[in-house]
This record gives sequence, C-alpha cells and structure tokens, in this order.
Amino acid sequence: MKDLTIHNTHRRLAEVTFLNLDRNGKMIIDEVTLRVLEPFLLQNLEIVRTLDELSNLSMVAYTAGKRSYDEIRRRIRGGEGLEAIARSFKKT
Repeated sequence: MKDLTIHNTHRRLAEVTFLNLDRNGKMIIDEVTLRVLEPFLLQNLEIVRTLDELSNLSMVAYTAGKRSYDEIRRRIRGGEGLEAIARSFKKT
C-alpha cells in the first residue's frame, strides 16, 4: 500500500478531538481545549487556503495555455509569491 502522508496539523487536530470525546462520541470543548485547538485550526486554515490558491493558479495556467503545473511549482519553491505568478498568467 502506498504510504499516506498526513500533515502534522491534521494529526494534532485528530488527537485533540479524540481526547475530547465523551463515551457517546460527543465532543466536549471547554475554554482550555479551545485554546489548544486555536493554533492548529489557524494552521489548518493556512494549509487549505494555500492548496486552494495553488489549485486555482494551476487552472489559470491551464486555461491560459502558457505554463505547466511543474513550472508553477518551481517558481513557488524559488520563493516567488502566488500573486506575482498569477499576474504573469493574465491574458494580454
């Protein structure tokens, strides 16, 4: 079976959730639990936003017919911002 990778943020969210379930499977969230969850929820938001932006950017590149997804990844890894990359795909 292919190894599945789960981001540490998702794993931690699952652990905190599991530890806060009652016997009936209902989640009990108190102020302390919420403070523990907050940084992981914010990290999760950033992960989802970034993946959505990359997905949208790859669709822009595909429809513009100018660049491949591999080029987008290379530019992102090189430190170029998503907005700058997106601007380069606008049709003239």
